[in-house]
Formats: sequence, structure tokens, C-alpha cells
Amino acid sequence: MSSETIRMNISIEKDLAADLKKATNPRKRSAFISDAIKQKLEQQKKQETELLLKEGYKDRYKESTELSAEFKVTDLENWDEY
Repeated sequence: MSSETIRMNISIEKDLAADLKKATNPRKRSAFISDAIKQKLEQQKKQETELLLKEGYKDRYKESTELSAEFKVTDLENWDEY
């Protein structure tokens, strides 16, 4: 990842700005905000991936069940009955 930075002008709620001021050193505020954005983007990407996987599993459920049923007899072959 590039360490090049750009300057941005953003707007946030007044209360949030006050909390940010209390929680951070003025010289570390940009790093704090950058870290928060990174965490949020990673969380969002993870949620999107989980949703895609969930949809994929649902789409393949019928196929997997049918395939499993085809081999059921073979799976139980030569097993002692309990």
C-alpha cells in the first residue's frame, strides 16, 4: 500500500468532532481517522464476502444434496450394522 497521503475536507457531526478531539492527540487525529476508515471498509468487505458465500451455498444446496444421495449406498457399503 502506498504511504502517499492526500488532504481531504470532510464534514462530521459536531458531537462526533468533540468526542474525536477528546479521544485523540491533534497530531494523531489523521492516523486515528484513517485507521477507523480501514476497519470499517474491511468489515464491509467481510460482510459482502459472507453474503456472497451464503448465496452460493444456498444455490448449490440442491445439487450437493442430490450428489450426496447418489453415493449414499456406497458410503454405507461394507459397514457393520449397529
